[in-house]
Amino acid sequence: MKYYYIERINTQDGHRNGFYTQKAENLEKVLFAFDETESDGELYAPRVAEITEAEYENFPYFLPKNWVYGTEE
Repeated sequence: MKYYYIERINTQDGHRNGFYTQKAENLEKVLFAFDETESDGELYAPRVAEITEAEYENFPYFLPKNWVYGTEE
């Protein structure tokens, strides 16, 4: 299993609209929730960082450093 930090980015204004962590087998499983078949009308896009188990356990008291998908900084 891998651990991920996900931010929901509003595609209309670019602002963050929620954030959470998820434990998943791979990035594809994480991105499934943002599939274009979802009923949100493609309003949200993901920004995802792979995190360590320790960061996952300490959520939300950390800042991701390794963005793997989305609007990397």
